[in-house]
Amino acid sequence: MSGAQPRDDPEDACVKILVVGGTGGFGSVIARQLCDEGHRITVAGRNKKRGKAFVHANPDIDFVELERSAIKPQDLAAYDIVVDASGPFQDTLLSLPSAAIAAGIDYLDIADDRAFIRRVSRLDRKARDAGVRILSGVSSIPTLSGAVALELASDMELVESVEIAITASSKAAFGRAVLLSMLEGAGKPITRADETMGRAMASPRTIEIKRDGQATIDRIVLEVDSPDHDTLPTVLPGNPSVTFHAGSELALHNRAIQAIASLVSRGVISTGTRFLPFASIARRASAGFGDGRSAMEVRVTGQAGGKRIMRRWTVVASRNTGPMIPCLSVPAMIEAIKDDRVSSGAGPSIDILASDEILGRMPEGSISIETTETRASLYARAMPRFEQVHPAVRALHDQPMPAAAQGRASVVRGNSFLVPLIARLFGFPPASADTEVRVHFEAHGTGERWTRNFGGTTFSSVLTERTGGVSERFGPFSFHFDLKEKEGRLAMVPAGWSMLGMPMPRFLMPSGIATEYEEAGRFHFDVPIVLPIIGPIVHYRGWLEKPDMEN
Repeated sequence: MSGAQPRDDPEDACVKILVVGGTGGFGSVIARQLCDEGHRITVAGRNKKRGKAFVHANPDIDFVELERSAIKPQDLAAYDIVVDASGPFQDTLLSLPSAAIAAGIDYLDIADDRAFIRRVSRLDRKARDAGVRILSGVSSIPTLSGAVALELASDMELVESVEIAITASSKAAFGRAVLLSMLEGAGKPITRADETMGRAMASPRTIEIKRDGQATIDRIVLEVDSPDHDTLPTVLPGNPSVTFHAGSELALHNRAIQAIASLVSRGVISTGTRFLPFASIARRASAGFGDGRSAMEVRVTGQAGGKRIMRRWTVVASRNTGPMIPCLSVPAMIEAIKDDRVSSGAGPSIDILASDEILGRMPEGSISIETTETRASLYARAMPRFEQVHPAVRALHDQPMPAAAQGRASVVRGNSFLVPLIARLFGFPPASADTEVRVHFEAHGTGERWTRNFGGTTFSSVLTERTGGVSERFGPFSFHFDLKEKEGRLAMVPAGWSMLGMPMPRFLMPSGIATEYEEAGRFHFDVPIVLPIIGPIVHYRGWLEKPDMEN
Protein backbone atom coordinates (compact mmCIF):
# COMPACT_ATOMS: atom_id res chain seq x y z
CA MET A 1 0.00 0.00 0.00
CA SER A 2 1.49 3.29 -1.01
CA GLY A 3 0.79 6.10 1.38
CA ALA A 4 -0.66 8.07 -1.54
CA GLN A 5 -3.00 5.33 -2.76
CA PRO A 6 -5.99 4.15 -0.68
CA ARG A 7 -6.72 0.45 -0.93
CA ASP A 8 -9.41 -0.23 -3.58
CA ASP A 9 -10.12 -3.89 -2.88
CA PRO A 10 -12.09 -4.19 0.39
CA GLU A 11 -11.18 -7.88 0.63
CA ASP A 12 -7.47 -7.11 0.50
CA ALA A 13 -7.19 -6.19 4.19
CA CYS A 14 -3.65 -7.36 4.84
CA VAL A 15 -0.68 -5.08 4.44
CA LYS A 16 2.78 -6.26 3.40
CA ILE A 17 5.12 -4.99 6.12
CA LEU A 18 8.89 -5.24 6.53
CA VAL A 19 9.96 -5.03 10.18
CA VAL A 20 13.63 -4.11 10.38
CA GLY A 21 15.11 -5.45 13.60
CA GLY A 22 12.14 -7.78 13.80
CA THR A 23 14.00 -10.49 15.73
CA GLY A 24 14.97 -8.11 18.56
CA GLY A 25 13.22 -7.45 21.87
CA PHE A 26 10.74 -4.85 20.65
CA GLY A 27 10.79 -5.81 16.96
CA SER A 28 9.70 -9.38 17.63
CA VAL A 29 6.70 -8.17 19.67
CA ILE A 30 5.70 -5.80 16.86
CA ALA A 31 6.11 -8.47 14.19
CA ARG A 32 3.98 -11.01 16.08
CA GLN A 33 1.27 -8.44 16.86
CA LEU A 34 1.05 -7.33 13.23
CA CYS A 35 0.93 -10.94 12.10
CA ASP A 36 -1.87 -11.68 14.58
CA GLU A 37 -3.80 -8.74 13.12
CA GLY A 38 -3.72 -10.33 9.68
CA HIS A 39 -0.83 -8.60 7.94
CA ARG A 40 1.90 -10.27 5.87
CA ILE A 41 5.08 -9.82 7.83
CA THR A 42 8.72 -10.14 6.89
CA VAL A 43 11.40 -9.47 9.48
CA ALA A 44 14.79 -8.14 8.43
CA GLY A 45 18.07 -8.57 10.27
CA ARG A 46 21.75 -9.11 9.76
CA ASN A 47 21.98 -12.37 11.74
CA LYS A 48 20.81 -15.13 9.41
CA LYS A 49 20.99 -17.85 12.06
CA ARG A 50 18.88 -15.83 14.47
CA GLY A 51 16.41 -15.01 11.69
CA LYS A 52 15.94 -18.68 10.76
CA ALA A 53 15.35 -19.57 14.41
CA PHE A 54 12.73 -16.80 14.66
CA VAL A 55 10.73 -17.88 11.61
CA HIS A 56 10.96 -21.51 12.75
CA ALA A 57 9.18 -20.44 15.94
CA ASN A 58 6.84 -18.14 13.95
CA PRO A 59 6.07 -19.98 10.69
CA ASP A 60 3.64 -17.31 9.43
CA ILE A 61 6.47 -14.75 9.32
CA ASP A 62 9.24 -14.59 6.72
CA PHE A 63 12.86 -13.51 7.16
CA VAL A 64 15.21 -11.59 4.88
CA GLU A 65 18.85 -10.88 5.61
CA LEU A 66 19.32 -7.11 5.40
CA GLU A 67 21.52 -4.54 7.14
CA ARG A 68 19.50 -1.44 8.09
CA SER A 69 22.07 1.09 6.93
CA ALA A 70 22.47 -0.73 3.58
CA ILE A 71 18.77 -0.96 2.64
CA LYS A 72 18.04 0.55 -0.78
CA PRO A 73 14.71 1.61 -2.33
CA GLN A 74 14.63 -1.53 -4.47
CA ASP A 75 14.79 -3.65 -1.31
CA LEU A 76 11.47 -2.13 -0.26
CA ALA A 77 9.62 -2.55 -3.55
CA ALA A 78 7.73 -5.65 -2.37
CA TYR A 79 6.30 -3.98 0.74
CA ASP A 80 3.62 -1.45 1.61
CA ILE A 81 5.16 -0.27 4.88
CA VAL A 82 8.58 -0.54 6.52
CA VAL A 83 8.91 -0.44 10.32
CA ASP A 84 12.27 0.36 11.92
CA ALA A 85 12.39 -1.39 15.30
CA SER A 86 16.13 -1.95 15.40
CA GLY A 87 17.58 0.93 17.43
CA PRO A 88 19.51 2.52 18.92
CA PHE A 89 18.53 5.66 17.03
CA GLN A 90 21.15 8.04 18.41
CA ASP A 91 23.39 9.24 15.56
CA THR A 92 21.56 6.93 13.13
CA LEU A 93 21.53 8.11 9.52
CA LEU A 94 18.27 8.72 7.68
CA SER A 95 19.02 6.13 5.01
CA LEU A 96 15.99 3.96 5.80
CA PRO A 97 13.29 6.68 5.85
CA SER A 98 14.93 8.20 2.76
CA ALA A 99 14.78 4.82 1.01
CA ALA A 100 11.09 4.55 1.95
CA ILE A 101 10.38 7.94 0.37
CA ALA A 102 12.24 6.94 -2.78
CA ALA A 103 10.32 3.64 -2.90
CA GLY A 104 6.97 5.42 -2.37
CA ILE A 105 6.00 3.47 0.75
CA ASP A 106 5.14 4.47 4.32
CA TYR A 107 7.66 4.28 7.16
CA LEU A 108 7.29 4.03 10.94
CA ASP A 109 9.91 3.81 13.67
CA ILE A 110 9.86 3.40 17.45
CA ALA A 111 12.55 6.01 18.12
CA ASP A 112 12.51 7.85 21.44
CA ASP A 113 15.62 9.90 20.66
CA ARG A 114 14.77 13.58 20.40
CA ALA A 115 17.56 14.46 17.97
CA PHE A 116 16.76 11.59 15.61
CA ILE A 117 13.07 12.51 15.47
CA ARG A 118 14.04 16.10 14.71
CA ARG A 119 16.17 14.87 11.80
CA VAL A 120 13.33 12.76 10.45
CA SER A 121 11.05 15.82 10.56
CA ARG A 122 13.39 17.56 8.10
CA LEU A 123 12.21 15.06 5.47
CA ASP A 124 8.70 16.51 5.63
CA ARG A 125 8.73 18.28 2.27
CA LYS A 126 10.13 15.23 0.46
CA ALA A 127 7.55 12.97 2.12
CA ARG A 128 4.69 15.29 1.15
CA ASP A 129 5.91 15.50 -2.42
CA ALA A 130 6.06 11.69 -2.55
CA GLY A 131 2.66 11.34 -0.85
CA VAL A 132 3.96 9.02 1.88
CA ARG A 133 3.85 8.99 5.67
CA ILE A 134 7.21 9.00 7.44
CA LEU A 135 6.21 8.63 11.10
CA SER A 136 8.86 8.77 13.81
CA GLY A 137 8.47 8.06 17.52
CA VAL A 138 5.57 5.62 17.17
CA SER A 139 6.03 4.21 20.66
CA SER A 140 5.36 4.98 24.33
CA ILE A 141 6.88 8.40 23.72
CA PRO A 142 5.91 10.59 22.09
CA THR A 143 2.89 8.85 20.52
CA LEU A 144 1.21 7.30 23.58
CA SER A 145 2.36 10.02 25.98
CA GLY A 146 1.10 12.66 23.56
CA ALA A 147 -2.26 10.95 23.13
CA VAL A 148 -2.75 10.77 26.90
CA ALA A 149 -1.67 14.38 27.46
CA LEU A 150 -4.11 15.60 24.79
CA GLU A 151 -6.93 13.63 26.38
CA LEU A 152 -6.18 14.98 29.85
CA ALA A 153 -5.99 18.55 28.55
CA SER A 154 -8.98 18.33 26.20
CA ASP A 155 -11.02 21.05 27.96
CA MET A 156 -8.19 23.10 29.47
CA GLU A 157 -7.91 26.74 28.45
CA LEU A 158 -4.29 26.80 29.59
CA VAL A 159 -1.79 24.01 30.26
CA GLU A 160 1.03 24.85 32.69
CA SER A 161 2.99 21.62 32.78
CA VAL A 162 3.13 18.03 31.58
CA GLU A 163 5.08 15.47 33.61
CA ILE A 164 5.67 11.99 32.19
CA ALA A 165 7.33 9.07 33.96
CA ILE A 166 7.95 5.45 33.03
CA THR A 167 9.26 2.72 35.33
CA ALA A 168 10.05 -0.68 33.87
CA SER A 169 10.14 -3.99 35.67
CA SER A 170 13.56 -5.49 36.26
CA LYS A 171 12.53 -8.40 34.06
CA ALA A 172 11.70 -6.18 31.09
CA ALA A 173 13.41 -7.17 27.87
CA PHE A 174 16.11 -4.49 27.83
CA GLY A 175 18.39 -5.43 24.98
CA ARG A 176 21.75 -4.00 24.02
CA ALA A 177 20.15 -1.14 22.06
CA VAL A 178 18.17 0.10 25.07
CA LEU A 179 21.15 -0.09 27.40
CA LEU A 180 23.32 1.70 24.87
CA SER A 181 20.73 4.45 24.52
CA MET A 182 20.55 4.96 28.29
CA LEU A 183 24.32 5.06 28.74
CA GLU A 184 24.86 7.31 25.77
CA GLY A 185 22.43 9.90 27.11
CA ALA A 186 23.54 9.74 30.75
CA GLY A 187 24.83 13.09 32.02
CA LYS A 188 24.24 14.91 28.73
CA PRO A 189 22.53 18.33 28.72
CA ILE A 190 18.74 18.59 28.35
CA THR A 191 17.09 21.68 26.95
CA ARG A 192 13.57 21.49 28.29
CA ALA A 193 10.48 22.83 26.54
CA ASP A 194 10.57 26.00 28.68
CA GLU A 195 14.24 26.58 27.73
CA THR A 196 15.51 25.66 31.20
CA MET A 197 18.54 23.38 31.27
CA GLY A 198 19.03 20.05 32.97
CA ARG A 199 21.26 16.99 32.91
CA ALA A 200 19.97 13.57 31.90
CA MET A 201 19.67 11.22 34.89
CA ALA A 202 20.67 13.93 37.38
CA SER A 203 17.20 14.89 38.71
CA PRO A 204 15.43 11.97 40.41
CA ARG A 205 11.84 11.99 41.58
CA THR A 206 9.43 9.43 42.97
CA ILE A 207 6.64 7.84 40.97
CA GLU A 208 3.96 6.60 43.36
CA ILE A 209 0.83 4.84 42.14
CA LYS A 210 -1.85 3.58 44.51
CA ARG A 211 -4.76 1.25 43.97
CA ASP A 212 -7.42 0.94 46.68
CA GLY A 213 -5.34 3.07 49.00
CA GLN A 214 -2.30 0.78 48.80
CA ALA A 215 1.01 1.71 47.17
CA THR A 216 1.22 -0.42 44.04
CA ILE A 217 4.27 1.32 42.60
CA ASP A 218 6.70 3.40 44.65
CA ARG A 219 9.96 3.90 42.76
CA ILE A 220 12.66 6.42 41.96
CA VAL A 221 12.93 7.56 38.34
CA LEU A 222 15.51 9.84 36.69
CA GLU A 223 15.10 12.75 34.31
CA VAL A 224 15.80 11.84 30.68
CA ASP A 225 15.66 13.85 27.47
CA SER A 226 12.53 13.26 25.44
CA PRO A 227 10.90 14.23 22.13
CA ASP A 228 7.88 15.31 24.21
CA HIS A 229 9.76 18.58 24.83
CA ASP A 230 9.27 19.33 21.13
CA THR A 231 5.87 17.79 20.41
CA LEU A 232 3.63 18.75 23.34
CA PRO A 233 4.09 22.56 23.37
CA THR A 234 3.00 22.65 19.73
CA VAL A 235 -0.41 21.10 20.40
CA LEU A 236 -1.27 22.25 23.94
CA PRO A 237 -2.37 25.81 24.82
CA GLY A 238 -0.04 27.87 26.99
CA ASN A 239 3.38 26.55 25.90
CA PRO A 240 3.63 24.22 28.93
CA SER A 241 6.79 23.05 30.62
CA VAL A 242 7.54 19.36 30.05
CA THR A 243 9.56 16.85 32.03
CA PHE A 244 10.18 13.17 31.37
CA HIS A 245 11.56 10.67 33.89
CA ALA A 246 12.35 6.99 33.44
CA GLY A 247 13.97 4.20 35.39
CA SER A 248 14.10 0.59 36.41
CA GLU A 249 12.14 -1.13 39.12
CA LEU A 250 15.36 -1.76 41.06
CA ALA A 251 16.82 1.26 42.86
CA LEU A 252 20.31 -0.20 42.37
CA HIS A 253 19.96 0.14 38.58
CA ASN A 254 18.88 3.76 38.88
CA ARG A 255 21.60 4.70 41.36
CA ALA A 256 24.23 3.14 39.10
CA ILE A 257 23.09 5.07 36.01
CA GLN A 258 22.86 8.23 38.12
CA ALA A 259 26.46 7.75 39.25
CA ILE A 260 27.56 7.32 35.64
CA ALA A 261 25.63 10.46 34.69
CA SER A 262 27.43 12.35 37.44
CA LEU A 263 30.81 11.29 36.06
CA VAL A 264 29.82 12.47 32.59
CA SER A 265 28.35 15.79 33.75
CA ARG A 266 31.51 16.53 35.79
CA GLY A 267 33.74 15.79 32.80
CA VAL A 268 35.43 12.81 34.46
CA ILE A 269 34.46 10.66 31.47
CA SER A 270 33.10 11.70 28.07
CA THR A 271 30.40 9.05 27.73
CA GLY A 272 28.76 6.34 29.77
CA THR A 273 28.88 3.84 26.91
CA ARG A 274 32.19 2.48 28.21
CA PHE A 275 30.14 0.77 30.93
CA LEU A 276 27.99 -1.15 28.42
CA PRO A 277 29.64 -4.57 29.03
CA PHE A 278 29.21 -4.22 32.79
CA ALA A 279 25.62 -2.95 32.39
CA SER A 280 24.74 -5.94 30.20
CA ILE A 281 26.12 -8.37 32.80
CA ALA A 282 24.32 -6.58 35.65
CA ARG A 283 21.10 -6.53 33.65
CA ARG A 284 21.18 -10.29 33.08
CA ALA A 285 22.21 -11.02 36.68
CA SER A 286 19.29 -9.03 38.13
CA ALA A 287 16.62 -10.26 35.72
CA GLY A 288 15.28 -12.70 38.31
CA PHE A 289 14.52 -9.99 40.86
CA GLY A 290 11.48 -7.74 41.11
CA ASP A 291 7.74 -8.24 40.78
CA GLY A 292 7.30 -8.04 36.99
CA ARG A 293 5.31 -4.80 37.03
CA SER A 294 5.90 -1.74 34.86
CA ALA A 295 4.08 1.58 35.01
CA MET A 296 3.58 4.83 33.17
CA GLU A 297 2.28 8.12 34.55
CA VAL A 298 1.21 11.33 32.82
CA ARG A 299 0.31 14.43 34.86
CA VAL A 300 -1.16 17.52 33.24
CA THR A 301 -1.61 20.72 35.26
CA GLY A 302 -3.64 23.60 33.89
CA GLN A 303 -6.78 25.69 34.06
CA ALA A 304 -10.24 24.44 33.14
CA GLY A 305 -13.49 26.21 33.84
CA GLY A 306 -11.71 28.90 35.85
CA LYS A 307 -10.09 26.38 38.20
CA ARG A 308 -6.48 25.26 38.42
CA ILE A 309 -6.44 21.47 38.36
CA MET A 310 -4.06 18.56 37.99
CA ARG A 311 -5.15 15.45 36.09
CA ARG A 312 -3.19 12.26 36.51
CA TRP A 313 -3.32 9.16 34.30
CA THR A 314 -1.56 5.95 35.27
CA VAL A 315 -1.24 2.50 33.79
CA VAL A 316 0.28 -0.46 35.62
CA ALA A 317 1.22 -3.53 33.58
CA SER A 318 1.65 -6.82 35.42
CA ARG A 319 3.10 -10.24 34.57
CA ASN A 320 6.06 -8.72 32.65
CA THR A 321 3.74 -7.41 29.94
CA GLY A 322 5.11 -3.86 30.24
CA PRO A 323 7.54 -4.24 27.30
CA MET A 324 4.51 -4.73 25.03
CA ILE A 325 3.32 -1.15 25.56
CA PRO A 326 6.08 0.56 23.51
CA CYS A 327 5.28 -1.80 20.64
CA LEU A 328 1.52 -1.34 20.30
CA SER A 329 1.50 2.17 18.84
CA VAL A 330 2.83 0.68 15.58
CA PRO A 331 -0.12 -1.62 14.79
CA ALA A 332 -2.53 1.10 15.96
CA MET A 333 -0.92 3.64 13.63
CA ILE A 334 -0.92 1.19 10.74
CA GLU A 335 -4.65 0.74 11.28
CA ALA A 336 -5.03 4.54 11.16
CA ILE A 337 -3.03 4.61 7.90
CA LYS A 338 -5.33 1.94 6.44
CA ASP A 339 -8.31 4.11 7.42
CA ASP A 340 -6.68 7.08 5.64
CA ARG A 341 -6.55 9.08 8.91
CA VAL A 342 -2.88 10.02 8.53
CA SER A 343 -1.71 12.72 6.14
CA SER A 344 1.51 12.51 4.18
CA GLY A 345 4.58 14.14 5.69
CA ALA A 346 7.45 13.35 8.02
CA GLY A 347 7.82 13.61 11.78
CA PRO A 348 5.95 12.55 14.93
CA SER A 349 2.15 12.41 14.98
CA ILE A 350 0.70 12.56 18.48
CA ASP A 351 -2.82 13.69 17.62
CA ILE A 352 -3.89 10.73 15.49
CA LEU A 353 -4.44 7.90 17.97
CA ALA A 354 -6.47 7.67 21.16
CA SER A 355 -4.79 5.95 24.09
CA ASP A 356 -7.33 3.11 24.09
CA GLU A 357 -6.51 2.33 20.44
CA ILE A 358 -3.02 1.51 21.66
CA LEU A 359 -3.60 -0.05 25.08
CA GLY A 360 -6.73 -1.89 23.94
CA ARG A 361 -4.32 -4.30 22.27
CA MET A 362 -2.82 -5.40 25.60
CA PRO A 363 -3.73 -8.92 26.85
CA GLU A 364 -6.93 -8.98 28.87
CA GLY A 365 -6.34 -8.40 32.57
CA SER A 366 -2.69 -7.39 32.10
CA ILE A 367 -3.07 -3.68 32.79
CA SER A 368 -4.83 -1.39 35.21
CA ILE A 369 -5.60 2.19 34.10
CA GLU A 370 -6.76 5.03 36.32
CA THR A 371 -7.43 8.74 35.76
CA THR A 372 -7.85 11.16 38.66
CA GLU A 373 -8.40 14.89 39.01
CA THR A 374 -7.38 17.07 41.96
CA ARG A 375 -6.87 20.72 42.69
CA ALA A 376 -3.44 21.67 41.43
CA SER A 377 -2.66 23.93 44.36
CA LEU A 378 -0.62 22.12 47.01
CA TYR A 379 -2.34 23.99 49.83
CA ALA A 380 -5.81 23.43 48.35
CA ARG A 381 -5.14 19.69 48.40
CA ALA A 382 -3.43 19.57 51.77
CA MET A 383 -5.52 21.93 53.89
CA PRO A 384 -8.92 20.73 55.16
CA ARG A 385 -10.52 24.22 55.27
CA PHE A 386 -8.63 25.94 52.47
CA GLU A 387 -11.78 27.52 51.01
CA GLN A 388 -12.36 29.34 54.33
CA VAL A 389 -9.10 31.32 54.35
CA HIS A 390 -8.88 34.92 53.16
CA PRO A 391 -9.20 35.45 49.36
CA ALA A 392 -5.71 36.97 49.04
CA VAL A 393 -4.21 33.88 50.72
CA ARG A 394 -6.11 31.52 48.41
CA ALA A 395 -5.11 33.57 45.37
CA LEU A 396 -1.40 33.40 46.16
CA HIS A 397 -1.46 29.62 46.65
CA ASP A 398 -3.80 28.87 43.76
CA GLN A 399 -2.03 30.73 40.95
CA PRO A 400 -0.63 29.02 37.83
CA MET A 401 2.94 27.76 38.07
CA PRO A 402 5.58 29.05 37.64
CA ALA A 403 4.58 32.24 39.44
CA ALA A 404 6.09 35.12 41.35
CA ALA A 405 5.18 37.66 43.99
CA GLN A 406 6.94 40.70 45.37
CA GLY A 407 6.60 43.08 48.29
CA ARG A 408 8.32 44.40 51.40
CA ALA A 409 9.37 42.79 54.66
CA SER A 410 11.10 43.37 57.96
CA VAL A 411 13.56 40.82 59.38
CA VAL A 412 14.54 40.43 63.03
CA ARG A 413 17.28 38.04 64.16
CA GLY A 414 17.79 36.42 67.54
CA ASN A 415 20.61 37.30 69.91
CA SER A 416 22.27 33.91 70.43
CA PHE A 417 25.86 33.60 69.21
CA LEU A 418 24.71 30.54 67.23
CA VAL A 419 22.17 32.50 65.18
CA PRO A 420 24.63 33.63 62.44
CA LEU A 421 25.78 30.04 61.92
CA ILE A 422 22.23 28.65 61.75
CA ALA A 423 21.06 31.49 59.52
CA ARG A 424 23.94 30.86 57.15
CA LEU A 425 23.20 27.12 57.09
CA PHE A 426 19.61 27.70 55.95
CA GLY A 427 20.21 30.93 54.02
CA PHE A 428 18.02 33.11 56.24
CA PRO A 429 18.26 36.86 55.49
CA PRO A 430 20.06 39.44 57.67
CA ALA A 431 18.17 41.77 59.97
CA SER A 432 16.46 44.70 58.26
CA ALA A 433 13.73 47.16 59.18
CA ASP A 434 12.52 47.28 55.59
CA THR A 435 13.73 45.28 52.60
CA GLU A 436 12.43 44.20 49.23
CA VAL A 437 11.24 40.60 49.03
CA ARG A 438 10.56 38.48 45.98
CA VAL A 439 9.24 34.91 45.95
CA HIS A 440 9.33 32.55 42.99
CA PHE A 441 7.00 29.53 42.97
CA GLU A 442 7.45 26.52 40.70
CA ALA A 443 6.05 23.01 40.49
CA HIS A 444 8.34 20.34 41.90
CA GLY A 445 6.98 16.83 41.38
CA THR A 446 3.60 16.82 43.12
CA GLY A 447 4.73 19.66 45.37
CA GLU A 448 6.18 23.15 45.01
CA ARG A 449 9.56 24.84 45.32
CA TRP A 450 9.58 28.30 46.90
CA THR A 451 12.62 30.51 46.33
CA ARG A 452 12.67 33.63 48.52
CA ASN A 453 14.88 36.64 47.90
CA PHE A 454 15.17 39.14 50.76
CA GLY A 455 17.20 42.09 49.50
CA GLY A 456 19.61 39.83 47.59
CA THR A 457 19.79 36.99 50.14
CA THR A 458 18.18 33.91 48.60
CA PHE A 459 17.01 30.67 50.18
CA SER A 460 14.61 28.01 48.95
CA SER A 461 12.61 25.06 50.20
CA VAL A 462 10.47 22.30 48.73
CA LEU A 463 6.95 21.79 50.06
CA THR A 464 5.07 18.52 49.67
CA GLU A 465 1.70 17.24 50.81
CA ARG A 466 1.17 15.24 54.00
CA THR A 467 -2.05 14.24 55.74
CA GLY A 468 -3.67 17.44 56.99
CA GLY A 469 -0.77 19.65 56.05
CA VAL A 470 2.59 20.03 54.35
CA SER A 471 6.25 19.11 54.79
CA GLU A 472 8.90 21.72 54.04
CA ARG A 473 12.40 20.49 53.15
CA PHE A 474 15.57 22.54 53.55
CA GLY A 475 18.41 20.31 52.34
CA PRO A 476 18.58 17.26 54.65
CA PHE A 477 16.01 18.70 57.09
CA SER A 478 12.24 18.33 56.70
CA PHE A 479 9.75 20.16 58.88
CA HIS A 480 6.16 18.95 59.07
CA PHE A 481 3.19 21.26 59.63
CA ASP A 482 -0.54 20.93 60.17
CA LEU A 483 -2.47 23.57 58.22
CA LYS A 484 -5.17 25.23 60.31
CA GLU A 485 -7.73 27.93 59.53
CA LYS A 486 -8.85 30.41 62.19
CA GLU A 487 -11.00 33.42 61.36
CA GLY A 488 -9.78 33.34 57.77
CA ARG A 489 -6.10 33.14 58.66
CA LEU A 490 -3.89 30.23 57.63
CA ALA A 491 -1.63 28.86 60.37
CA MET A 492 1.25 26.43 59.90
CA VAL A 493 1.46 24.54 63.19
CA PRO A 494 4.68 22.51 63.76
CA ALA A 495 3.92 18.78 63.93
CA GLY A 496 7.35 17.13 63.73
CA TRP A 497 10.65 17.12 61.93
CA SER A 498 13.20 14.74 60.43
CA MET A 499 16.72 14.64 59.06
CA LEU A 500 17.57 12.54 56.01
CA GLY A 501 14.18 10.89 56.41
CA MET A 502 14.75 9.86 60.03
CA PRO A 503 12.34 11.28 62.66
CA MET A 504 14.00 13.60 65.16
CA PRO A 505 13.08 14.14 68.85
CA ARG A 506 10.05 16.36 69.33
CA PHE A 507 11.65 18.25 72.24
CA LEU A 508 14.32 19.53 69.83
CA MET A 509 11.72 20.57 67.24
CA PRO A 510 11.71 24.21 66.10
CA SER A 511 8.64 26.13 67.24
CA GLY A 512 6.82 29.22 66.06
CA ILE A 513 3.51 29.28 64.20
CA ALA A 514 3.71 30.92 60.78
CA THR A 515 0.54 32.73 59.72
CA GLU A 516 -0.82 34.07 56.43
CA TYR A 517 -3.68 36.52 56.18
CA GLU A 518 -5.19 39.36 54.19
CA GLU A 519 -4.95 42.99 55.16
CA ALA A 520 -6.03 45.93 52.99
CA GLY A 521 -6.49 43.48 50.10
CA ARG A 522 -2.90 42.23 50.27
CA PHE A 523 -1.38 38.90 51.22
CA HIS A 524 0.54 39.21 54.51
CA PHE A 525 2.92 36.75 56.18
CA ASP A 526 4.35 36.43 59.68
CA VAL A 527 7.02 33.74 60.14
CA PRO A 528 8.81 33.26 63.50
CA ILE A 529 11.43 30.51 63.84
CA VAL A 530 12.46 29.55 67.36
CA LEU A 531 14.77 26.74 68.49
CA PRO A 532 14.68 25.09 71.91
CA ILE A 533 17.44 26.28 74.26
CA ILE A 534 18.87 28.65 71.62
CA GLY A 535 15.71 30.77 71.34
CA PRO A 536 14.59 32.99 68.40
CA ILE A 537 16.54 32.51 65.18
CA VAL A 538 14.77 34.77 62.71
CA HIS A 539 11.37 36.45 62.46
CA TYR A 540 10.27 37.89 59.15
CA ARG A 541 6.96 39.54 58.34
CA GLY A 542 5.60 41.57 55.46
CA TRP A 543 3.35 41.56 52.43
CA LEU A 544 3.36 40.24 48.86
CA GLU A 545 1.42 40.83 45.68
CA LYS A 546 1.69 39.72 42.09
CA PRO A 547 4.24 41.71 40.04
CA ASP A 548 1.59 42.93 37.60
CA MET A 549 -0.56 44.40 40.38
CA GLU A 550 -0.35 48.07 41.25
CA ASN A 551 1.03 49.04 44.64
